[in-house]
Amino acid sequence: MNKTWIIARNVFMKNAKTISFWVMIILPVFGFLLTFGIGYLAAGSSAASSDSKTNESTAIAVVSTNEQTKETLRTLNQNFQPVNDIGEAKTELKDKKVQAYVDFEQVNNLTIVTDNANNEVQQKLSGIVTQAQSYLTAKQAGISDQQLATLSQPSAVQFKDVNDTQTLEQALSNPETKKSIYNGVSMGAVFVLFFIVLAFANIVAQEIGSEKGTRIMEVLVSSAPAKNHFYGKIIGVLMMVAVYIGFYGILAAVGLTYFKDNEISNFIINQVIMTPFFMFVVLFMLVAVIYTIVLAAILGSMSSKTEDGPKMVAPLTYLILLGYFGALFSMNANNILTQILSYIPFISSFIAPAKIGLGFMNGGVGLGSLLISIVFLGLITYFGAKLYASNVLMYSDQSVWKRLAHSIKFIRRENQVK
Repeated sequence: MNKTWIIARNVFMKNAKTISFWVMIILPVFGFLLTFGIGYLAAGSSAASSDSKTNESTAIAVVSTNEQTKETLRTLNQNFQPVNDIGEAKTELKDKKVQAYVDFEQVNNLTIVTDNANNEVQQKLSGIVTQAQSYLTAKQAGISDQQLATLSQPSAVQFKDVNDTQTLEQALSNPETKKSIYNGVSMGAVFVLFFIVLAFANIVAQEIGSEKGTRIMEVLVSSAPAKNHFYGKIIGVLMMVAVYIGFYGILAAVGLTYFKDNEISNFIINQVIMTPFFMFVVLFMLVAVIYTIVLAAILGSMSSKTEDGPKMVAPLTYLILLGYFGALFSMNANNILTQILSYIPFISSFIAPAKIGLGFMNGGVGLGSLLISIVFLGLITYFGAKLYASNVLMYSDQSVWKRLAHSIKFIRRENQVK
């Protein structure tokens, strides 16, 4: 057992000292921050552009022969610039000195003349001119400034959305809302699991392939039995997975603690994390990761050189893709096919969380599926150690399936001899 732990520690330390391992861990964080930053800058740029257009000059040339009207308009709003005639107004508009001009000779029939103003500027110009028109009309009707001020006071108006009748707490307690959140969590877990198992499957295969390709494997196996080497590899890579998951677990814990008084954070903690549903998701993910490492170690032992790693792990990649797309398919269907797949070891780790999140599988059925996966994982690990021992010192150019068949025959002959 001591040799197994020594091998596990060496596997972990060798990879933990590489930049690529830490880049693999931190890269998703930078990807998220980069995406968030680009979105924030784009939103800021859009808002600045909108503000820039809104804050364009709204100076208005006022055409009127009545000096009192000119003075009244100038006092009412500083945007008004009195001019003597239409010609002068057109010239100022052409020279971009004003945004528009209005002939106030006919107060009851005003036309705002602009030069390619956007909708926001047009609305602002219309508001300014309409206010001035109302003021001049009221003055002509003999309404005093005090009366006009009373009439001009805005009414208290509130908006109420007929669909916005629930508080946040009520919305979060809605069963449909919970179902949607559980569905999102389960599919998010499937998405994360897909990339984790793909990444570590290749790490394991390349690790073993490089040792066989450089003939270091003979030295390693001579100092410790092949089974110890097999289990040490699995434990060492699991330690790497623990660092990977622990890093994001700490980030999640810090985030939830920082927003601990937020209703959504409290809901996530109490109604998602502290539930049997979340426990099922985590356990299925853990089982899938161990499956991946075990199968990748078995397949990696069949390689003859470093370049064989991706080729040997191809069957496992297809299995991962089957589980991933099966989970996506189960999002829209609860037929006999997805029900069968949810009991098949390894594939069930992708499909079962999705079905539980959608309410297609209850806790008892989910527990049964999980137990089947765990039992089968134990069998795969036990026989996988024998396959690893039969392949780790063998070098062949045959396909992975032929090498696997040859290993099984070798184990049978070995058992018969015993």
